[in-house]
Amino acid sequence: MKGRCLVLSRGKGRNVFADIYDGLAARGWAVTIPGFQEEEDDAGWVSRLLGVALADRHRVVRTLARGARRARAEYRAARHASVWFRHVESLLREPWDVVLASTGALPIGATRLITRNHPRVVVFNMVALQRELGHVRWLGALRAVARLAYGSSLHRDVMRPVDVQALRAVACPSTLWRDEAVAAGVPAEVCRVIPLGVPMPDTVTPRPALGSPARLLWAARLSPEKGLHLFLAALPLVLRERAVTLTAIALEGAAGYRESMTRQIAALGLSEVVRLQPPMPRPDLLRAFDEYDLLLFHSVFGEPVAQVMLHAAAAGMPVVGPASDRLESVLNADTASCYADTTPERMAEAVLTALADDERRRARAARLREVVRNGHSVERTIDEFDALLTAVAAAPRSG
Repeated sequence: MKGRCLVLSRGKGRNVFADIYDGLAARGWAVTIPGFQEEEDDAGWVSRLLGVALADRHRVVRTLARGARRARAEYRAARHASVWFRHVESLLREPWDVVLASTGALPIGATRLITRNHPRVVVFNMVALQRELGHVRWLGALRAVARLAYGSSLHRDVMRPVDVQALRAVACPSTLWRDEAVAAGVPAEVCRVIPLGVPMPDTVTPRPALGSPARLLWAARLSPEKGLHLFLAALPLVLRERAVTLTAIALEGAAGYRESMTRQIAALGLSEVVRLQPPMPRPDLLRAFDEYDLLLFHSVFGEPVAQVMLHAAAAGMPVVGPASDRLESVLNADTASCYADTTPERMAEAVLTALADDERRRARAARLREVVRNGHSVERTIDEFDALLTAVAAAPRSG
């Protein structure tokens, strides 16, 4: 046995990174992933407020004005986070050789708590650290409000950013997120890029010539950053040139977004063309890729690494997605049909271009699959996490 590894991850994080955790166990780590009595989206109101602040500071004023109506729910979230933090504190008293903290789904302040209570922590970070460090003044104000409500029952770390000097190892899934974390104050010397990976099937089903209608697929969490509303706005323009259907396999996401999509589908007259379907187990989704001609994918990040897109690429599925000017990006003009902006015209053009030429579409899909094979195989991801955990676990306890 290589050592005892405590994985601190919640909800979506446990599901998305299950392959990594299973792989570490297969390489000899005694992996413990504690289950928690979870309240959905703990302290999520903080994340939403910070997201608003990133996009439009004027909206923050309106959000705070609405906050009085949400006070009870917000205070409950802070209180629940405090209970969770104390549970984690008790877990960290056990003799773990290393702790792997997946920060994305953890309440704000959790990284501070974990690094304060254990000397050998690997932080798996996408945007959580830079969000905390970039909006310290908002966290202070929000904590002050919660403190008035709960007094000493509010855990000392809730809504407090991590102490960057306590960070020993930070794994980022792309150079973009590494650079953003460093720009926010994370020491560059503790950062390491470990690309997310997916299992690569040995063979893929050959893609037939397109039939009519062409079968489009969107599969993601129902939230604005995943862009379903953008594709829906482009769909009437696509339908002027080509018969298509769109199936949206939709995981639950932002409150009210599903209802918004339902209204948009009706308003655009797309009810006969678009199907909103519930989520399905991952093995079923992987098999379903063969039933569609094109994956519609959107990301607000300049270097997207979404699991659904990587799985689709590994299965040889052609992709429409956002253009990127980063050399490291998986999606580019050679691997996908890309749109440079999110206007309905540009997105419709990208879809129609992908559908126009069977040979070019297959060639792009083959190149995309090769890029994923070379840079995003799950075996490589597990190997790199294994090596990082081994190095951190060997560090002196005083470190």
